[in-house]
Amino acid sequence: MTQQAINEYKTATDNFLKVLSVFNQQQFNMVPFEGSWTPAQVADHMLKSQWGLPEVLTGNTKPADRKPDASNAMIENIFLDFTTKLKSPEFILPAEEPQDKAEILSKYHSKSEEIRQTFKPLDPTEICLDFQVPGAGPFTRLEWLHFVACHTIRHTRQLENIHQVLVN
Repeated sequence: MTQQAINEYKTATDNFLKVLSVFNQQQFNMVPFEGSWTPAQVADHMLKSQWGLPEVLTGNTKPADRKPDASNAMIENIFLDFTTKLKSPEFILPAEEPQDKAEILSKYHSKSEEIRQTFKPLDPTEICLDFQVPGAGPFTRLEWLHFVACHTIRHTRQLENIHQVLVN
């Protein structure tokens, strides 16, 4: 269970970094179309969305009184439905100013490695109590890793769509 969740998250992260790295520095900060984020803003949003996760995973918990992956289907229904546009909470909105591609790639790689290393020795079935996704209720550690994997997959697709616009 733990290794499968780690592998899922690592695959999602690796794919995100691979797609992000295809943009040159100029494209990285280019708005592809009205209402869209730049690739840099997508990456900044992703970093902000995962920044405090190690602390959530190691914070206050309680034993699960349900299946440890009970929220996974709901998470998938939200984030892997590419026909809907989601609104980001303000606290993880990206910065407006241009970003350095190499710096963002490095920070994202480091944060994803920290998350994997933090998750690995912990009981994946425990419910994390220190933070909840608005409207979703508390997640187990296993659900948190699935959440960030699905969120990453969603934004990888967004980057692929942005790339199509910028290269054509």
